[in-house]
Amino acid sequence: MKFKFIIAVALIVLAVAAIILNKEKNNKSLVDSTKSHQDLKKSESFSIVLNEQNASGQSGLATIEAKNDVIEVRILSVGFSPNINQGSNIHSGSCQNVGKEIYKLVPVANGKSETVIIATWKEFEDQLPLVLVINSPEELPSISSCGEISIQ
Repeated sequence: MKFKFIIAVALIVLAVAAIILNKEKNNKSLVDSTKSHQDLKKSESFSIVLNEQNASGQSGLATIEAKNDVIEVRILSVGFSPNINQGSNIHSGSCQNVGKEIYKLVPVANGKSETVIIATWKEFEDQLPLVLVINSPEELPSISSCGEISIQ
């Protein structure tokens, strides 16, 4: 129970840090992921929570930002295995039903990853629903954390 509390506090700290960094970088607030896709404008971003899967102890926060003709994906994770790269990808589907890989992301190393996807927001959005997954360190088909990307 104490471990889950520590994870929850860590996620809140990560979320606050992401919001502060994003505001400093763009001088804009995060876009609420419940806004309709028509409300998303270029150079705006939103965050998704990466929930623990398969009793991995790993969770985190991903920020997805549209900048002209690229999509930037930043991942911050807690509960990771130090000094081990973990595959990270964006797939079609949901956390309960992960589909085919759509975008391969830079592996998560020591809890962090940053990837630039060459795609417009429209191209990205046309593939929704999508799910961001971090694979288990053993590179088995097991997923250690997952977050659903949807704009409603």
